[in-house]
Amino acid sequence: MARPLTLRSTTVLAVMVLVACLWYFTGVYTIQSWTLAKDYACGPSENQQKSESSETISSSNFVDKEADNTDVVTAYEKLAAKCEDPYRLPGYLYLPELEEDYRETRWIPFRDTFHELPALAGTVYPPENNDTEAMLLANNEIGSEFFDAAPTSWMKRLVIYHNISNKVEQAKRLEKPLILSTREREIMRQMKWVNNRRVLYVGDSVDRIPILSLCEELGLEMVSDGGPVHGKRQTTVYCHVPSINFTVVQWHVPGMLTFRPDWWWEKEMSIVAFEERFEEIYLKYSLPLAINPAGKAPDLVFVQTGLWDERAIRYAEYFAGELDGEETPNANRTRIPWSLTTQLTWTQLRFINVRFQKLVHKLQDMFGEETPIMYRSLTMRKDSKLADLPVISIDRMHRSMAKHLNLEVFDWGRLIYGHSNYFKDQMHVLSGPLTWLWNDMMLGYLFRAAGGVEEQGKIVQWPEIGTAKSWNTGENWNRCHRYLTGNDNR
Repeated sequence: MARPLTLRSTTVLAVMVLVACLWYFTGVYTIQSWTLAKDYACGPSENQQKSESSETISSSNFVDKEADNTDVVTAYEKLAAKCEDPYRLPGYLYLPELEEDYRETRWIPFRDTFHELPALAGTVYPPENNDTEAMLLANNEIGSEFFDAAPTSWMKRLVIYHNISNKVEQAKRLEKPLILSTREREIMRQMKWVNNRRVLYVGDSVDRIPILSLCEELGLEMVSDGGPVHGKRQTTVYCHVPSINFTVVQWHVPGMLTFRPDWWWEKEMSIVAFEERFEEIYLKYSLPLAINPAGKAPDLVFVQTGLWDERAIRYAEYFAGELDGEETPNANRTRIPWSLTTQLTWTQLRFINVRFQKLVHKLQDMFGEETPIMYRSLTMRKDSKLADLPVISIDRMHRSMAKHLNLEVFDWGRLIYGHSNYFKDQMHVLSGPLTWLWNDMMLGYLFRAAGGVEEQGKIVQWPEIGTAKSWNTGENWNRCHRYLTGNDNR
């Protein structure tokens, strides 16, 4: 006969049950916590990572879609390496000593090989002799390996290609035989991807100087044409290369104002708002110039605004100071000083931000969202220091906006910053090394849009010629696009 449970035995049993329950739930919690920590504190689980990486990378033409999952991380790293933008890397702007050698200008990224160079004799401490000063003042040559790893000098190739194409066309017209050298045939074959391409700049007069320089290098004349009533210089300009049917066009945008104020300083400029300029100038007089023969869009677009906005705000503040008192006639006003010594206000940046986004969306609606569009970083003035603050604030905001709108950055403005001896006035550079650099960069990005791949100065893939793929600039651009957008400060 079972004995009845006593209070003591009941208490012991309850304690044992409680301990067992605590042990069970503590064990489950510990296992779950360890699993969560492994999955999230240390990143995705191995299976998660392989699955997500495989899905991402398999869409690229650079990675074997049948690659084993164990090779996914390596493939991802290889893809990212191929997708670098050398002009966004820290580097050195090589400027030849002799002015006539400006065509040797190059951007040379600081790669790991630079940091791994052997130590110089003058860096030894304690010094064997006092030759450190001589070492620091020496202008030693840059090693050829760094030039070899620098971005391709596309302008050199374009000039040669243009000259050969002219010879071929002339021989055809004269019905004379022409024998090309092996090197000339190679250039003709390699550079054929430039034929029939179109590049569009939407911005200010800073864009116009590289177009002028491009035409001068090719022995051509830049054309200005914005219609009979709007003035020519600040409407549209273009450089057309007939031998290869290659055209670079600029649409001049005088800032983001929505109307033309009475105090507008350009008397011949009757239209200011970009919406009206599209309808009355660009679409009427120069849209066909910007469209490549294979489609309905340019192959590459650069867009920016800033200098005109800063000036318009400064003028508005100047004239607003007279509103409460007796206004001075415009003709009697003194010249408005260039410089503001503060960055733009938060509200002023918000105004430019909203208007610039509308401009970008208008271009995307017109040409298609797949058309490659880059934000062209703003340039500072020649020697203005404090007066650069308004433009710097706009450029910082635009860089963030570029990330928001999924645009890459054409960062020529940052590469040339400080080289004021190559400016012809406060705002515009001289035709020479800085415009040569611009056109090298432009052609490098166009090469990528055409389907080419360059890796540390080596061409690893040439664009296909005469295929639909060669004109699908959106697909070509997007292979690397997602790795090349991001915020950076100035």
